[in-house]
Amino acid sequence: MEVTRVFHPVGQGAFYTESFEDKRMVVYDCGGKSREFMEEYIDSFLPENPKQQIDAIFISHLHNDHINGLDHLLSRANVKKIFLPLFTPNEIVESLLFNTAFFPKKESVDSNKTILALLTRSSDRTQIIEVDEFREDNTFPDNQLLNLDEELNKRNEISHGTQLELANNSDLNSHASHLSWIYIPYNTEFPAPTLDFTGIKEIEIIEPIVRDILSIYEKIKEVNDKRYYIQGAEELVTFLQSTAIYKVKDVYKALYGGVHNSQSMTVFSGLRIKDGDYFDIISQSNLLRNACNKSYWHCHHRMCDCMCHIDCEEKVPCNFLYMGDFEAKVEKNFKALKLFYTRQDVWNTLCGIQIPHHGSRDNYNKGLYDDKCFAIASAGIKNQYNHPHIDTLINIVNQ
Repeated sequence: MEVTRVFHPVGQGAFYTESFEDKRMVVYDCGGKSREFMEEYIDSFLPENPKQQIDAIFISHLHNDHINGLDHLLSRANVKKIFLPLFTPNEIVESLLFNTAFFPKKESVDSNKTILALLTRSSDRTQIIEVDEFREDNTFPDNQLLNLDEELNKRNEISHGTQLELANNSDLNSHASHLSWIYIPYNTEFPAPTLDFTGIKEIEIIEPIVRDILSIYEKIKEVNDKRYYIQGAEELVTFLQSTAIYKVKDVYKALYGGVHNSQSMTVFSGLRIKDGDYFDIISQSNLLRNACNKSYWHCHHRMCDCMCHIDCEEKVPCNFLYMGDFEAKVEKNFKALKLFYTRQDVWNTLCGIQIPHHGSRDNYNKGLYDDKCFAIASAGIKNQYNHPHIDTLINIVNQ
């Protein structure tokens, strides 16, 4: 099985594709420095006729720079499934607020409309599937295996840790040894907003706005029913469009303290082998090491000898972890992430990793980069956030 993984140059955003020899494709995130740029870029990347088949799109979280190309991609390709973090009142309110507070008005309005469309599942061609949250009181999953080609379930939800296999039904039932490609999403619980006006000068201006937003939040939270989620989200979008951006920024700060990315859904992507009824993740210690020894690109790490260069023609298998904007600097988050993928038997098979949050130093954790061949950060040459941060790059280089 061959896969071509492309980290697209979209500036401050994230757009990654994996193309397979049978012409299928899987995508992780679809956002860049602007919606207009993403439309032009997707047009240049995908053929118009015939339309590209995309078996799955994984969305890490619903911030504008990760979804502002999604609408155009859906119009340009035949997309079977979209996987995204479970819609909860916390997730809905934070995403709509964040987009309004930190992006130009047209960008935020369009992205918030995209969120409403996902919430209402308005696509008749694409199945939208939510990945439930992994909480501290959860038991670890039993590594359930599902075929991406199958209709997953009527609830449009899967449990955290489900292994999604890109394989034909006939292959799944075969007793012959073969390789297949799997994806394992991890979605951690996103905290509820907590009110704190510390550091906000004009409290009297934003306090009534905060109270109005919290009342909408409570309304959404009141009944665990998607109809109420949709009504509350629509009401919040209308309210935010009539509120000045600088006020929304202070509201966001009052409710979340600062930019909050712990809800980013990470996804493992890599090979697994089937021998009769036995499945195992392919680790660097055997197949990868043997393949890498034939390559002329080396990084001399203990666990992996290969460094796949952009001009390298060697065909080397490589297990990878997509990170979105995951807040790995918080030790609790990092330990939970590592434990989760260790229980899935894939943590020690990783060859590459996406540097979370475009290289922000607020998301760096040295444990992410131990024994990895390479790390990728998506950030524009010029962006207002100064990503990737020099401290992150120095720390990674010095490991």
